[in-house]
Parts: sequence; C-alpha cells; structure tokens
Amino acid sequence: MAVAHDTAAVASSVGIADGGTITTTLTIGSNTNRLVYGGVTWTDTSGLGASVSSVTFGGSAMTFIGTVGVTQVDDSYYFIAPSTGSQSMVTTFSGADITVNCVQGVESMYNVHQTTPLGNSNANSGLDKTPTVTVANCSVDSMVVDTVIYPNGAQTLTLTVGANQTQRWNSSIGAGSSRFRGAGSTEPVTAAGSIVMSWTATITTAVEWVTQAVEFIVVATTASTPQKTLVGVGA
Repeated sequence: MAVAHDTAAVASSVGIADGGTITTTLTIGSNTNRLVYGGVTWTDTSGLGASVSSVTFGGSAMTFIGTVGVTQVDDSYYFIAPSTGSQSMVTTFSGADITVNCVQGVESMYNVHQTTPLGNSNANSGLDKTPTVTVANCSVDSMVVDTVIYPNGAQTLTLTVGANQTQRWNSSIGAGSSRFRGAGSTEPVTAAGSIVMSWTATITTAVEWVTQAVEFIVVATTASTPQKTLVGVGA
C-alpha cells in the first residue's frame, strides 16, 4: 500500500481585495484514509502588506504547513479526512487597499496516515531557470507534493515538470509586470531517500522563484497473523 493520487483542481483570481476570497472546488473520491493538500501561490500587486486571514476546506479550517517568499508567496495547508463528493477550499485575504493575484491548487490523496500525516519538508528560492527543492529522508510508499511560483512579467513563460513527477496544475495569471505562473506536482516515493522536485522554466531572462515541497506518510498497515494448524491434537 502507498499514498496515491485521487484528484486535483486549480483556480485563479486577479484583483482580490480586502476580505476577498479564492475558491477551488473538486470532487473527493470514496477511497479510505483521505487527505487534501492546498497550495496557495500569490502576489500583492499593491505592495500594501496583504496577508491570508483564513483557509478552509468544506467549511472547516485547514492546517497550516509553511510559507516561503515575500514578493511572491507560496503557502501550503492540509486537511485530514475530507468528506466525499464536491468540496471547496476557500482562502480569504486581508489588508487595506490590497490587490492580490492568486493561483490556488488542491491535491486529493488517499492511504495517508490520519494522525501523523506529515513527513519531511523543505523550501527554496533562487534566481535561475530551474526551480528545485529537495526533501531528504523520505519514507518508501509516501508521496511528495510541491508547489512553485515563477513570475514572468511581460516575458513569455512555460514551466515543465521534472522527471518522475506528475504535474497536477500549471496556471498563468495576471497581466503586464504582475504576471506569474503557479504550478504543483506529485511524486511517489518508491525507494527511501531524498526526493528532488524540480521544474524547468522556458523564459528569456531568469526571475526569482520560490518553491516548497512536503512529504505525506502512508497509513500504518497491520500484518495479518496466519492461523496455526495443530497436528495430532485429539487424535
């Protein structure tokens, strides 16, 4: 048994003001030991200090994992045991006179440990064309999920997911100098050790990117005890 992908969805929104929201809706399958991961990649084009005030899934608060970035921000959250069917992740922003552009992706998984789902994690930033983050000491049968935000302004940009990863979303948003691309992927851990999550940016001039990745642990399994056959008893 290993952590496995169920479904994923993405939404994008421009010009989010104080108290405004972004909503990503997807349909959760009926597999057991479910978990959803939410990656919120955003910029505040006003420069007036926007912040995330709440993040919910199915109306209940999600658990914060981590954040990276200042000008371009990559936040991550998770929610254990979501209900099946159509559910939504809703992120609310706050700050006077803010203008936020956001790409929000949600990844649904199953066979995830329900009490201690998080394994190792890491974040990184750089000024080149190869956004990369390494998660060390991953356990076999777990799943690593990453998100990345790469601003491109007026430049044309494509992001190509790394080997062994599966792209779950890849969306461009904004106009002019405020354009960026937010993307996410998964990679199953088939052998214990370090997992490198990477993307390749096709762009003329490199721009500063930020990325983070987190490992989700497989649910504990209980080995069955074989029945013993007693030979000669009662003969």
